[in-house]
Amino acid sequence: GGLGGLGLIASFHCASEFENPIITTSRSGRLPPTAGPHGMNIYEAIKEIVPIYNVQLDVSNSKALADLFAWLNRPGVPFEERSMMIDDILNQLKYKMHSLPQDALVSIQDFLYEMRDKLTEVINDLMSRETKIEPKTLTELQEKVHAVSEMISRLTPKVGSARMGRCRLIGGVPPPSYSVPDGGYVAEQQQALDKDHLMGLMHQEMRKAPGAGGARGPRGISQQAMEQVVSEMQEEKLLT
Repeated sequence: GGLGGLGLIASFHCASEFENPIITTSRSGRLPPTAGPHGMNIYEAIKEIVPIYNVQLDVSNSKALADLFAWLNRPGVPFEERSMMIDDILNQLKYKMHSLPQDALVSIQDFLYEMRDKLTEVINDLMSRETKIEPKTLTELQEKVHAVSEMISRLTPKVGSARMGRCRLIGGVPPPSYSVPDGGYVAEQQQALDKDHLMGLMHQEMRKAPGAGGARGPRGISQQAMEQVVSEMQEEKLLT
């Protein structure tokens, strides 16, 4: 199998040469006890270079092997399985945090801060709802928050505890409402409008020479219609 003596050696050379994730297959799906300290050292060395995934599979079973390749070649990962990425990140970071440069660790710590904030935000939103939340889901989220906080505490002695603002995660809980900020284009236009000047122009239109059907301005607007417009605008507090 992929976790036997020759399989581990081949996997290590592939990881060192190509730096791509390693996927092993074996009937047990885990490192056998016969691997001994030497096999465990090779396995840990592979994990320090690339992610390694162990698949419990009998390669003599053609149907199971075909299912594995179909799974590997699928176009996307279902949403339910994407949550495992958090665990993968933390697991890989445990092995690589001692070899990564300082600048990379600072960026990773900012990412972890953002991740913890988003998870906490989701937990608080779930607990504030009236609908019943499955305890297992809430427990899993709390465990992820604890794991992220633990990794942050491990990085703090290396990079400090200050947030540099290099990372910002988008998404999470939507805001309960939206508000329009004060000012903006509409407010500026309203402030720029000279109400007294507008009132004077409208009165000038109403004082035009009367014609058939009542006083009309050059555009054919009757005095009665103009007075109605002024009255409506005053009621709407557009004119004072």
